[in-house]
Amino acid sequence: MQKQNWKDVGELAGITAILVGLVFVYLEIQQNGIVARASLASGTSDQIDSIYQQLSDPQFAGVYSKSLQFPESLTESERMQLNGFFSRFMPMFGRERILYRLGLWESPDAVTRTFAPTFFADGYGSIWWSVRKETVTSDMVLAIDNAIAAPIERAQIGLAEFDEQILQKLPE
Repeated sequence: MQKQNWKDVGELAGITAILVGLVFVYLEIQQNGIVARASLASGTSDQIDSIYQQLSDPQFAGVYSKSLQFPESLTESERMQLNGFFSRFMPMFGRERILYRLGLWESPDAVTRTFAPTFFADGYGSIWWSVRKETVTSDMVLAIDNAIAAPIERAQIGLAEFDEQILQKLPE
């Protein structure tokens, strides 16, 4: 073979190697995006799990139950507990919107739609939100207000309604 032919074969092999490398980089980026989404979803899942763990604490469950039925009779200490509990949701909702803007989540308010009606639709949670919404961004207010005002689906019923449904099923 002549020198020119070897040079052409070498260039073709180099171009092929570059193209294979670019395909590999593309696939790696896609895979990293999937892993990032899973990791971020796991973080939200862990947050939601810790919120429900707090609700299962007998002392806090009593305070929360009281907040649903008799919010006006809460002591200052109980209100402080509830204020801290409800405040845990706001960073989660804000984080969801940031991740959506970064292109990592497909919806800007799936968590908001699911949890805002559950915790802010009745009792002290409703009162807390009516005061707190003056301190958050307008798009967050709109998202939470829309979630609360939307027809509540079975999976999004408030805890008081859920408890009432359970009580109806209990044998006498």
